Amino acid sequence: MSSIYYIGTSGWHYDHWRHRFYPGGLPGAKWLEFYAGHFTTVELNNSFYRLPSEEAFANWAKRLADLVANLREVYIYFNNDVEGFALSNATTLRGYLQREG
Repeated sequence: MSSIYYIGTSGWHYDHWRHRFYPGGLPGAKWLEFYAGHFTTVELNNSFYRLPSEEAFANWAKRLADLVANLREVYIYFNNDVEGFALSNATTLRGYLQREG
């Protein structure tokens, strides 16, 4: 029996990853897609610090739907927080993804 591993990091948009992981000329707006080509999971940890805007949710949903449409499995994890934003954020993103689907 083979095992399945889902490996990723706590986010994908870190400036200090340019040249270490991301090619120098790759615009930040393309980092999620590049990241998803190398890892199977990502944590959307900005929700730990603040609520993302509706625009951010819509943007993530569009980009994630495009990845899934290209047969790429996508696993998203929202970092837990004392205010319960993780639950709200997961529910909100699920709604956007269902509309994109």
